[in-house]
Amino acid sequence: MLTQRGDIDESDVNQVVDQILSVRDSVMSQLQMLQDKIQSVIDRILAKIKDYLNSLDRPELSYEGIKRDINVLFNDPQAGFIALKDRFAHVDRDTMLLVTLHPRVPFLYVGEQSRFKP
Repeated sequence: MLTQRGDIDESDVNQVVDQILSVRDSVMSQLQMLQDKIQSVIDRILAKIKDYLNSLDRPELSYEGIKRDINVLFNDPQAGFIALKDRFAHVDRDTMLLVTLHPRVPFLYVGEQSRFKP
């Protein structure tokens, strides 16, 4: 399109195209870095949740089991609902106390110290 204009020669057109491609590549690179950072944060949060749930040593709160049931929920909502309902039907008073009183609740846990003292 630019080459059809009489006031711009081919080298100028190529320079404009190169600049546009350079800007596009820069934006794409920045977006990829942002996506990588976000994925890293998500991975760290999921790792903390996994460690927390597995540290409770309760089969009904197994990270892999809950993850599997949630995946079923997305693929087959009725079967997933039943699986989660069955899983959480096994959560008793002692399990709830353990969850609420555990010293390393993932959302309150920062570094090596808890924000709140139990």
